[in-house]
Amino acid sequence: MTQIRNPTLAQAIDAHVRRALDELHTCLPGVVTDYDPATQRANVKPLVRHAYQDESDARQTESLSVVTGVPVQFMAAGGFMLTCPISTGRNGLGPATTGLLIFAEASLDRWLSGSGAEVDPKIDHRHDLSDGVFVPGLRPFGAPLAGVPSDHAVFGVPNGLAIHLRTDAIKLGSDAATEALVLGSTYRTQEDLVLTALNTLCAALAVEPLLGPSSKASAGALATAITTFQAAAASYLSTEVKSL
Repeated sequence: MTQIRNPTLAQAIDAHVRRALDELHTCLPGVVTDYDPATQRANVKPLVRHAYQDESDARQTESLSVVTGVPVQFMAAGGFMLTCPISTGRNGLGPATTGLLIFAEASLDRWLSGSGAEVDPKIDHRHDLSDGVFVPGLRPFGAPLAGVPSDHAVFGVPNGLAIHLRTDAIKLGSDAATEALVLGSTYRTQEDLVLTALNTLCAALAVEPLLGPSSKASAGALATAITTFQAAAASYLSTEVKSL
Protein backbone atom coordinates (compact mmCIF):
# COMPACT_ATOMS: atom_id res chain seq x y z
CA MET A 1 0.00 0.00 0.00
CA THR A 2 1.39 3.41 -0.98
CA GLN A 3 2.35 5.59 1.98
CA ILE A 4 0.64 9.01 1.95
CA ARG A 5 2.76 11.89 3.20
CA ASN A 6 1.01 14.10 5.72
CA PRO A 7 -2.20 12.01 5.72
CA THR A 8 -5.38 13.36 7.18
CA LEU A 9 -6.72 11.82 10.37
CA ALA A 10 -9.32 9.90 8.35
CA GLN A 11 -6.66 8.56 5.97
CA ALA A 12 -4.43 7.51 8.87
CA ILE A 13 -7.28 5.69 10.58
CA ASP A 14 -8.27 4.00 7.31
CA ALA A 15 -4.69 2.82 6.69
CA HIS A 16 -4.42 1.49 10.24
CA VAL A 17 -7.70 -0.42 9.95
CA ARG A 18 -6.66 -1.90 6.60
CA ARG A 19 -3.34 -3.11 8.04
CA ALA A 20 -5.16 -4.67 11.01
CA LEU A 21 -7.71 -6.41 8.77
CA ASP A 22 -4.92 -7.70 6.55
CA GLU A 23 -3.73 -9.86 9.46
CA LEU A 24 -7.20 -11.00 10.54
CA HIS A 25 -8.44 -14.30 9.10
CA THR A 26 -11.97 -15.68 9.47
CA CYS A 27 -12.59 -18.57 7.06
CA LEU A 28 -11.36 -19.81 3.70
CA PRO A 29 -11.84 -22.89 1.51
CA GLY A 30 -8.99 -25.35 1.83
CA VAL A 31 -7.77 -28.72 0.58
CA VAL A 32 -6.18 -31.50 2.64
CA THR A 33 -2.54 -32.21 1.82
CA ASP A 34 -1.81 -34.64 4.70
CA TYR A 35 -4.04 -36.43 7.20
CA ASP A 36 -3.63 -38.64 10.28
CA PRO A 37 -6.86 -40.63 10.86
CA ALA A 38 -5.71 -41.70 14.35
CA THR A 39 -5.70 -38.12 15.65
CA GLN A 40 -8.03 -36.58 13.01
CA ARG A 41 -5.31 -34.00 12.36
CA ALA A 42 -4.68 -32.56 8.91
CA ASN A 43 -2.46 -30.18 6.99
CA VAL A 44 -4.67 -27.92 4.89
CA LYS A 45 -3.77 -25.63 1.99
CA PRO A 46 -5.92 -22.45 1.72
CA LEU A 47 -7.39 -22.19 -1.77
CA VAL A 48 -7.86 -18.41 -2.02
CA ARG A 49 -4.73 -16.31 -2.53
CA HIS A 50 -3.93 -13.31 -0.35
CA ALA A 51 -4.25 -9.95 -2.17
CA TYR A 52 -2.24 -6.85 -1.27
CA GLN A 53 -0.96 -3.56 -2.71
CA ASP A 54 2.77 -3.34 -3.36
CA GLU A 55 4.96 -0.25 -2.93
CA SER A 56 3.82 1.11 -6.30
CA ASP A 57 0.18 0.65 -5.26
CA ALA A 58 -0.24 -2.21 -7.76
CA ARG A 59 -2.42 -5.12 -6.73
CA GLN A 60 -0.53 -8.36 -6.10
CA THR A 61 -1.51 -11.83 -4.84
CA GLU A 62 0.40 -14.57 -3.06
CA SER A 63 -0.38 -18.10 -1.92
CA LEU A 64 -0.98 -18.63 1.77
CA SER A 65 1.12 -21.20 3.58
CA VAL A 66 -0.21 -24.68 4.37
CA VAL A 67 -1.85 -24.65 7.80
CA THR A 68 -0.42 -27.61 9.76
CA GLY A 69 -1.87 -29.67 12.60
CA VAL A 70 -5.47 -28.64 11.93
CA PRO A 71 -8.22 -30.54 13.83
CA VAL A 72 -10.84 -32.03 11.49
CA GLN A 73 -14.37 -31.57 12.78
CA PHE A 74 -16.80 -34.49 12.41
CA MET A 75 -20.36 -34.54 13.72
CA ALA A 76 -20.33 -36.37 17.06
CA ALA A 77 -22.43 -36.09 20.23
CA GLY A 78 -24.26 -38.22 22.78
CA GLY A 79 -22.14 -41.30 22.12
CA PHE A 80 -22.85 -41.26 18.36
CA MET A 81 -20.83 -40.02 15.40
CA LEU A 82 -21.06 -39.39 11.67
CA THR A 83 -17.70 -39.60 9.91
CA CYS A 84 -16.29 -39.83 6.40
CA PRO A 85 -12.88 -40.81 5.01
CA ILE A 86 -10.55 -37.85 4.43
CA SER A 87 -8.54 -38.00 1.21
CA THR A 88 -5.18 -36.46 0.45
CA GLY A 89 -5.48 -37.38 -3.21
CA ARG A 90 -2.70 -39.92 -2.68
CA ASN A 91 -4.31 -42.48 -0.37
CA GLY A 92 -6.64 -44.15 -2.87
CA LEU A 93 -9.76 -42.34 -1.64
CA GLY A 94 -10.31 -40.20 -4.71
CA PRO A 95 -9.61 -36.48 -5.11
CA ALA A 96 -8.22 -34.58 -2.13
CA THR A 97 -10.92 -33.52 0.33
CA THR A 98 -11.94 -29.88 0.24
CA GLY A 99 -13.74 -28.05 3.01
CA LEU A 100 -13.91 -24.90 5.11
CA LEU A 101 -11.00 -23.63 7.21
CA ILE A 102 -12.33 -21.64 10.17
CA PHE A 103 -9.79 -19.53 12.09
CA ALA A 104 -10.41 -19.25 15.82
CA GLU A 105 -10.42 -15.93 17.63
CA ALA A 106 -7.83 -17.19 20.12
CA SER A 107 -4.95 -19.66 20.10
CA LEU A 108 -6.19 -23.26 20.20
CA ASP A 109 -2.86 -24.91 21.00
CA ARG A 110 -3.32 -25.40 24.75
CA TRP A 111 -6.96 -26.48 24.42
CA LEU A 112 -6.14 -29.01 21.69
CA SER A 113 -3.34 -30.52 23.77
CA GLY A 114 -5.57 -30.86 26.83
CA SER A 115 -8.69 -32.82 27.77
CA GLY A 116 -11.31 -30.31 26.67
CA ALA A 117 -11.43 -28.17 29.81
CA GLU A 118 -11.27 -24.37 29.81
CA VAL A 119 -7.71 -23.06 29.36
CA ASP A 120 -5.67 -19.87 29.31
CA PRO A 121 -4.44 -19.65 25.69
CA LYS A 122 -1.14 -18.03 26.82
CA ILE A 123 -0.64 -16.82 23.22
CA ASP A 124 -2.73 -13.70 22.64
CA HIS A 125 -3.09 -13.51 18.87
CA ARG A 126 -6.55 -13.54 17.25
CA HIS A 127 -7.86 -15.09 14.05
CA ASP A 128 -4.39 -16.30 13.14
CA LEU A 129 -3.69 -18.67 10.25
CA SER A 130 -2.15 -21.12 12.73
CA ASP A 131 -5.50 -21.62 14.52
CA GLY A 132 -7.58 -23.28 11.84
CA VAL A 133 -10.33 -25.87 12.22
CA PHE A 134 -11.24 -27.89 9.10
CA VAL A 135 -14.85 -28.82 8.31
CA PRO A 136 -14.90 -31.22 5.32
CA GLY A 137 -17.50 -30.88 2.60
CA LEU A 138 -17.33 -27.36 1.14
CA ARG A 139 -17.20 -27.65 -2.64
CA PRO A 140 -17.11 -25.15 -5.52
CA PHE A 141 -20.18 -24.63 -7.71
CA GLY A 142 -18.21 -26.14 -10.60
CA ALA A 143 -17.89 -29.50 -8.80
CA PRO A 144 -21.07 -30.09 -6.78
CA LEU A 145 -21.95 -33.44 -5.23
CA ALA A 146 -23.81 -35.78 -7.58
CA GLY A 147 -27.14 -37.37 -6.77
CA VAL A 148 -28.26 -34.93 -4.06
CA PRO A 149 -32.08 -35.22 -3.68
CA SER A 150 -34.25 -32.27 -2.72
CA ASP A 151 -36.88 -34.24 -0.76
CA HIS A 152 -34.97 -36.55 1.61
CA ALA A 153 -31.62 -37.15 3.33
CA VAL A 154 -28.90 -39.49 2.04
CA PHE A 155 -25.87 -41.14 3.61
CA GLY A 156 -23.62 -43.02 1.20
CA VAL A 157 -21.83 -42.79 -2.13
CA PRO A 158 -22.99 -40.14 -4.65
CA ASN A 159 -25.15 -41.92 -7.26
CA GLY A 160 -24.17 -45.24 -5.64
CA LEU A 161 -24.91 -47.40 -2.61
CA ALA A 162 -26.56 -45.31 0.08
CA ILE A 163 -29.14 -45.12 2.85
CA HIS A 164 -32.07 -42.91 1.81
CA LEU A 165 -33.91 -41.46 4.80
CA ARG A 166 -37.49 -40.41 4.14
CA THR A 167 -40.19 -39.32 6.56
CA ASP A 168 -42.08 -42.60 6.20
CA ALA A 169 -39.42 -45.12 5.15
CA ILE A 170 -35.73 -45.92 4.79
CA LYS A 171 -34.51 -47.27 1.46
CA LEU A 172 -31.31 -49.25 1.36
CA GLY A 173 -28.97 -49.47 -1.61
CA SER A 174 -30.68 -46.86 -3.77
CA ASP A 175 -33.87 -44.87 -3.87
CA ALA A 176 -35.33 -47.15 -6.56
CA ALA A 177 -38.70 -48.69 -5.71
CA THR A 178 -37.33 -52.20 -6.37
CA GLU A 179 -34.77 -51.97 -3.56
CA ALA A 180 -35.23 -53.29 -0.02
CA LEU A 181 -37.46 -50.99 2.02
CA VAL A 182 -37.58 -50.36 5.77
CA LEU A 183 -41.02 -49.24 6.84
CA GLY A 184 -42.17 -47.12 9.77
CA SER A 185 -40.55 -47.70 13.16
CA THR A 186 -40.09 -51.49 12.81
CA TYR A 187 -36.76 -51.10 10.97
CA ARG A 188 -37.20 -54.42 9.20
CA THR A 189 -37.23 -54.99 5.46
CA GLN A 190 -40.26 -56.33 3.65
CA GLU A 191 -38.28 -59.43 2.75
CA ASP A 192 -37.38 -60.09 6.38
CA LEU A 193 -41.00 -59.67 7.44
CA VAL A 194 -42.17 -62.21 4.85
CA LEU A 195 -39.35 -64.61 5.70
CA THR A 196 -40.03 -64.38 9.44
CA ALA A 197 -43.74 -65.03 8.91
CA LEU A 198 -43.07 -68.04 6.69
CA ASN A 199 -40.53 -69.57 9.07
CA THR A 200 -42.90 -69.03 12.01
CA LEU A 201 -45.61 -70.93 10.16
CA CYS A 202 -43.12 -73.65 9.24
CA ALA A 203 -42.31 -74.05 12.91
CA ALA A 204 -46.02 -74.44 13.65
CA LEU A 205 -46.22 -77.13 10.94
CA ALA A 206 -43.13 -78.89 12.34
CA VAL A 207 -41.22 -78.58 9.04
CA GLU A 208 -37.74 -77.23 8.35
CA PRO A 209 -37.39 -73.44 7.96
CA LEU A 210 -37.71 -72.42 4.34
CA LEU A 211 -34.71 -70.07 4.35
CA GLY A 212 -31.88 -69.71 6.83
CA PRO A 213 -31.34 -66.38 8.61
CA SER A 214 -28.22 -65.67 6.55
CA SER A 215 -29.83 -66.50 3.20
CA LYS A 216 -30.55 -63.79 0.70
CA ALA A 217 -34.32 -63.49 0.61
CA SER A 218 -34.53 -62.58 -3.06
CA ALA A 219 -37.83 -62.44 -4.88
CA GLY A 220 -37.11 -65.81 -6.52
CA ALA A 221 -36.15 -67.45 -3.24
CA LEU A 222 -39.26 -66.10 -1.55
CA ALA A 223 -41.45 -67.34 -4.38
CA THR A 224 -39.93 -70.83 -3.99
CA ALA A 225 -40.37 -70.62 -0.23
CA ILE A 226 -44.02 -69.65 -0.56
CA THR A 227 -44.64 -72.55 -2.95
CA THR A 228 -42.95 -74.94 -0.51
CA PHE A 229 -45.00 -73.53 2.34
CA GLN A 230 -48.25 -73.94 0.39
CA ALA A 231 -47.43 -77.60 -0.24
CA ALA A 232 -46.59 -78.15 3.43
CA ALA A 233 -49.78 -76.40 4.53
CA ALA A 234 -51.88 -78.47 2.12
CA SER A 235 -50.29 -81.67 3.40
CA TYR A 236 -50.92 -80.62 6.99
CA LEU A 237 -54.56 -79.80 6.31
CA SER A 238 -55.16 -83.05 4.46
CA THR A 239 -53.70 -85.23 7.22
CA GLU A 240 -53.74 -83.54 10.60
CA VAL A 241 -57.09 -81.75 10.27
CA LYS A 242 -58.86 -84.89 8.99
CA SER A 243 -57.67 -86.79 12.03
CA LEU A 244 -59.37 -84.40 14.44
